Amino acid sequence: MKTESIHLTDNEQPLLQFSNRQSRNLFISDFNFEISPQKKSGKSMSPKRQLMKVCPQTQSLKFIMSQNLLQLQNLNSLKKIFKRSVIVVRACIRLHKFQKKPNLVLKVPLSGKESLIDTVLNETVLSWCRGICKKSLSSIKMPVFDYLKNPNCNIKADTSKVQLINAIKFLVESLAYYTHPHYLNYELKSFLCSQLYEDYKLYFTHYVSERTKYKIAILDELQDKEAAIISLEIIIFNLTEAIIQDSLSCNFSKLVLISVLQLLFKQYFDEMNCSICHQNCIQGQIKLNNNKFYLTFVNQHSGSLNLIDGVYNDQQIIDLLDFNRCQFGKIQEYFRIAVKHLEKQII
Repeated sequence: MKTESIHLTDNEQPLLQFSNRQSRNLFISDFNFEISPQKKSGKSMSPKRQLMKVCPQTQSLKFIMSQNLLQLQNLNSLKKIFKRSVIVVRACIRLHKFQKKPNLVLKVPLSGKESLIDTVLNETVLSWCRGICKKSLSSIKMPVFDYLKNPNCNIKADTSKVQLINAIKFLVESLAYYTHPHYLNYELKSFLCSQLYEDYKLYFTHYVSERTKYKIAILDELQDKEAAIISLEIIIFNLTEAIIQDSLSCNFSKLVLISVLQLLFKQYFDEMNCSICHQNCIQGQIKLNNNKFYLTFVNQHSGSLNLIDGVYNDQQIIDLLDFNRCQFGKIQEYFRIAVKHLEKQII
């Protein structure tokens, strides 16, 4: 199919361009605006002033455009007020959520070990503690030689101590890492904060209750160290259960790790002033049944100075850690960092 082209003469082309420009500027040409001397001189004027420079023939246009400007200014002001109100409301909601005590039910164990364990262990904390233990437990590749039962084998004892100290360092290092604000999630933090209140505390231990008080009202304040000891008590119980549940580690290494956690806990908080404990306290115990450890709790305090009975005594663990004094210092420093992380967040 052939297409035909239209050729314009030199005189017709300017006429066509002028007609197109006229059609595009038809709306503007209907109104006669004055150009001020400033505009002629090349100085730019604000849009608001230009809109107000209207000839007397277009007074109606001047009135309409002035009204539109006022409406636009009012709309912008309303938008700013609305945005500020939204920010204030959001801040109030977040503050309310942070200060509001979680709606937890105080569990009082009626009878039996099972109900008491369900009260002490919290699934949110327990799953978080499994992540802390993972690196430490996986570093133990083989059954660790129990040098406490066989103290005469020095070579095997030294190898066992090196392996245990590395596992201990990984455990406490992970504790310091996971208690950092980036890894302590809101649900976990809310639960730990709720346990600062006496009415919401799920259980009491003699060691902690004689070293701290608990909040009664939301405006009550605790010292940073008091909040940390309450939180770490919960974490150590759940860490103990997470270590016991590991199927690849031997009983000797499990008991050493739990004993070290308790030793570090006591070394850090022993200096706190003791007072009379008025709560009904529980006592943690580790028992061996069919070559398997179980964490149990009883409603009566045994009279010991431990959170958990049935572990190695403090001197046995200190002798192990003294095998490498440099690593012992790092382990204590990691534990101190973990406590400081909790002091900043649990209020």
